Formats: sequence, C-alpha cells, structure tokens
Amino acid sequence: MPAESRSVNLIDLESIDLINSPSVKIYQESRLLNSYPEWSQIEEWLREMGIKKFVTLHQIGKTHEGRNILLLQIGENNGDKPEIFIDGALHAREWISVVTVLNIADRLIRAYEAKDDDYYELSHNIVWYVIPVVNVDGYVYSHTTERLWRKNRRLPPHRSNCYGVDLNRNWNISWSGYGSENYACSNIYHGPEPNSEPEVKAIISYLEKRKAHLKAYLSFHSYGQLIIYPYSYDIKKEPRNIEQLKKVSKNLSKETDGRYANGKASETLCTSTDWAAHHLKIPYTFTIELRDTGFYGFLLPSRYITPTVQESLKIIKVLSRTIIDENNIISE
Repeated sequence: MPAESRSVNLIDLESIDLINSPSVKIYQESRLLNSYPEWSQIEEWLREMGIKKFVTLHQIGKTHEGRNILLLQIGENNGDKPEIFIDGALHAREWISVVTVLNIADRLIRAYEAKDDDYYELSHNIVWYVIPVVNVDGYVYSHTTERLWRKNRRLPPHRSNCYGVDLNRNWNISWSGYGSENYACSNIYHGPEPNSEPEVKAIISYLEKRKAHLKAYLSFHSYGQLIIYPYSYDIKKEPRNIEQLKKVSKNLSKETDGRYANGKASETLCTSTDWAAHHLKIPYTFTIELRDTGFYGFLLPSRYITPTVQESLKIIKVLSRTIIDENNIISE
C-alpha cells in the first residue's frame, strides 16, 4: 500500500488551519482507508476525489433524513467503454463493505493518475460507478447510536414505533417472498411496497440510465466470505448465462486462494443483484460477502481491513479483465 495510506496516530483536528494543512489531508486519507470512517469523513473524501478531471461526483438521491446519496464516477461515459457498478452498505452495520469499496475506488483513481500502475488497464478501459454507502442514514445511526443497526431510517408505520426497512428486501423481485417480513420491527422488513425506499429508487434510476453499457454489478456485504450469483430468491430459476456466471465466479474464488466460496444462494441474500440481473439483464451480477466467516461477524477488527481489501481487489481485477477480453478492448 502507498505510504500515504499507512495508519497514523490520532491528532487534534479542531484548528481550521490544521485541518487545511497537507499533513492533515494525508492523515484524513490514511484514517479513511485503514479504519472504519464516519459518514462526514467519507463525504469529504468523495468531494475531494470529485474535483479530479477524470472523476465526477453525482448526487443521485436523498435519504429519509435528507442526506445525500453520493456516487463516484471514475472515467468518462462516452459510450464506447464497458461499465461496472459497485456499492456497499445496503445494510448499515456492514462497515467492512464501506471501507472496501472506498479502497477499490482509491486504487482505481491512483491507477488512472499513475498510468503505469498494475490497475491502469482497469481504470482506463472501464467506466466505474461507485457508491460506498447506500444506506447513509443507517450507517450514521450505526456509528452514533446502535452499532448493529441494519435497516435504513424510514419513519415507523402507523401504530408502530419501529424504524427502518431492509433495503435488500425492498426490490421489486419476489418482493414480500421467502426471507422477508411484513412486520415493521423485523430486521428483514420489506417495506410498505416494492421499491418504496429512496435509496433503492436512486440506484434503480441510475442503473436504468446506464443499462445499455453496464457489464457488471457488484454489491459488497458482510459476512460469510462468499461470491454469490443469481438468483437467490428461487433456487430453481437461473439466468440465461448461468454457465458463464459459474465459470467466472469459480475464477474469482480461485483468485482468493479459495478463501471465498462461490455459488448460488436461495435465501434472499442478494435481491439488489437479482433485480439487476432480471430486469436489466446485466451479464455479471454478484454479491460479495466479505470477511469473516462468523467469529467476529459484523464487528470485524480494523486489522482485517487490509487483507479483505486485497482479496476484493483481486476479485475486481479478474472480473474486469474478463469483461475487457469479452469486449475485445486493446489496451493502449
């Protein structure tokens, strides 16, 4: 990892002059990429990246509590390149997904700038759309109030005092089916109707605009160390390109030295990717369940961030090169 990304000790950030100094900018970036950052730090980093010539920051929606849903675009979508969409934190408590997606974005941006970096081919020949935190309200709440909060922060329905909807049960594919609940206090409450939540609506709207060019959608979650392909809501239903999905998922698993199992789930684990595969026919849709396998669960210590990121970058590299080869792209 570059020197700027090493962990450093906490320092006093109250002085405005100090905050604006280069050394503190390096500190903030290091802290962001090697620990579990708060939303304010993430938002600041995204805005700093958005200033770069080849990066665009999009506000694609607002949450129930009025926070921005931010998407980072890396590369120009002029229509002649394949595109990949990745997101993290549909579930608020899955902090490792956030810092993993941030590190992927950082790696691609650095590669684009360096031009001779190992990941330059990926950043130059593919347009990337990155949402580090889909469930912003829930993520903030998990930092300030309840660490294991899962849902968003939708106001309670009539005659209930229970907040939130499980964003991964709200998609209009097998909605209200097995693996979800109609009870608002449940952690897997599917919401009042399909696609009711602003976070889900924002992703759907953006994906539909780019569907002609999107070749992959990766949704990062935790935990389990799994690479899951569609369809999860029906074990008997399979995408048309199932054999290719099996082959690629096996290659992705192999790249992690078998630490991540690959296969199909049938417990409604990944309905955002199910929706993308079914409605938009995006060829490669995977849910990546990150570390670990259950010892720490959602409370994964920060010392495991680096190996988790390294594994995820390997997955990204293999999938990207598969797409580059399939689209007959010749690197410059």
